[in-house]
Amino acid sequence: GSTLLTEREVPHQTVPSPREDEVPAVMSRLATQLIQQIRQTPVSRVWLVSSRFESMTHQATTAQRLLPLPRPQTAVPEDLVIEPSMERAIERLVWAWLRIGLEDAWWMNRLAELAARVLHLEEAREDLTTQTNTLRRDVFKAMHERLDTMAREMGAARSWR
Repeated sequence: GSTLLTEREVPHQTVPSPREDEVPAVMSRLATQLIQQIRQTPVSRVWLVSSRFESMTHQATTAQRLLPLPRPQTAVPEDLVIEPSMERAIERLVWAWLRIGLEDAWWMNRLAELAARVLHLEEAREDLTTQTNTLRRDVFKAMHERLDTMAREMGAARSWR
């Protein structure tokens, strides 16, 4: 995703990929950092560009809009009471939305990466199988050539006597 955005001269930030056991904590921190950045410098949209697993042979680079959140289909009731405050509740929902979106993208990216590795390993296995069969055939051929040569030499040695 970063290469694509750089080529198109789109300003962006890249995030190093955490280990699997660190994903929930890192994505929580990243969601918190995004909210803090948005508070300091208002932005109109936040997009997440990453690889998405389509199938074992196909991964696609996708752009997912994280913010602004989709508008609800129904109006919020006027008598709805939200504690401790509407602002705090919305902030927590935004944080959860970001964290879930980031984790989902990370796992999809991981799945795409593992699928690519599986395909690479399958190709390598096929190459090794081909090389092994070629070596076996060459060894068999060399061994039989040597045996034929030895048999001819032994036959020639007997005829001399």
